[in-house]
Amino acid sequence: MRVLLTRPLAESASTAAKLLAMGHTPVSAPVITIEYQDFTLPKESFDAVVVTSPHALHALDENKISRLKSLPFFVVGERAAQAVKLMGLEGEVISEPDAVHLIAAIKADTTKNHLLYLAGRHRSLDLEEAFAGDIFVVETYHASEVENLPALAVQLMLDGKIDALLHFSKRSAELFLARANACNLANALLHIKHIAISNRTAESLKGLPVVIADTPDEDGILAALAALAPHAGSK
Repeated sequence: MRVLLTRPLAESASTAAKLLAMGHTPVSAPVITIEYQDFTLPKESFDAVVVTSPHALHALDENKISRLKSLPFFVVGERAAQAVKLMGLEGEVISEPDAVHLIAAIKADTTKNHLLYLAGRHRSLDLEEAFAGDIFVVETYHASEVENLPALAVQLMLDGKIDALLHFSKRSAELFLARANACNLANALLHIKHIAISNRTAESLKGLPVVIADTPDEDGILAALAALAPHAGSK
């Protein structure tokens, strides 16, 4: 199958390698780029750090890592958990598949009453609403929008040569659809299998043939793709 990826380039490279190993042909069409921001950590002490994307960690320099080194981390996804460990942060890492489960895990630990949230500029407000007054947000990166889809990806979709499209977030799905519609791809999208990481992401894809991953992570998306592969030949 020929599979379109709309993730930022750094993330697409990792996913593309997995797709190749599965026998698929990846096509990159990122709709966002990651820009890291200058920021200062507050001087106060925290009980734990919250991270919902590994991008938030990549913006840390050695001094900031040193300050957070022994703190426990509550993170969404295995990629974020691995990033914590690779950066030499030594505190306990509690990983959950999504924000809903993460909020429950934090609330279950009554010793974590003052949280530092390393976040992107564009984010869901679920965590801030759940821990109002107990969570300090520091924006470490910005996911900026790409203006246009690559010409090759557009032509492949127009020619009916994209079999599946992987959607890893609600925002990226919405951005992709806006740019696809600007390229008159509405009809072409009806003939592509769309795989959404969650119900929330799938909501942005109404009217399209959508499969929702059983688990809200890359493994879930790839498993959903694998289930489709016997029924969709490569073009």
